[in-house]
Amino acid sequence: MPTWSKEDRISYDKSEVFQELEKLTIANIHRLDLLAKKAQANIGQANVGLKATTQAAREATKALQDLGKARKEVFQSGMAEDQLSESDIDDPSMLSGTSKELAESMRNEAMDASMSDAIVNELIEMKEAAIKEGNTKLAYKIERTLDEILSVETI
Repeated sequence: MPTWSKEDRISYDKSEVFQELEKLTIANIHRLDLLAKKAQANIGQANVGLKATTQAAREATKALQDLGKARKEVFQSGMAEDQLSESDIDDPSMLSGTSKELAESMRNEAMDASMSDAIVNELIEMKEAAIKEGNTKLAYKIERTLDEILSVETI
């Protein structure tokens, strides 16, 4: 500060405005110091949280990869079981304890199931083609038909 005269210094020290300004300035400095300390603490917590999130993401990625591998294995074993069950129906020795009508109905059901799957897939392709062409009316009708077919199959 510059050197003040004695009267100016006394006026400054007794001035309520300057005393209030000094108090507010000191209070703001203390608040700024507290905010800086909180910001440093939050940065430390954010780094810990970021590390934990990164680790969780790595674990989730590994779990998804394991799930994909397991799904492939199940799918492949499921295909093998499907092939086995289809050959069982065609194998007369597997049907030795059943009547001829029951064996025939089992064969027909297997054929109907594969036929209905093919029809549903074809209708889905037709619906997608209608949507691409912009024919929403046809796509809607096909979608309603699919809903009816699928609701009948689930009953």
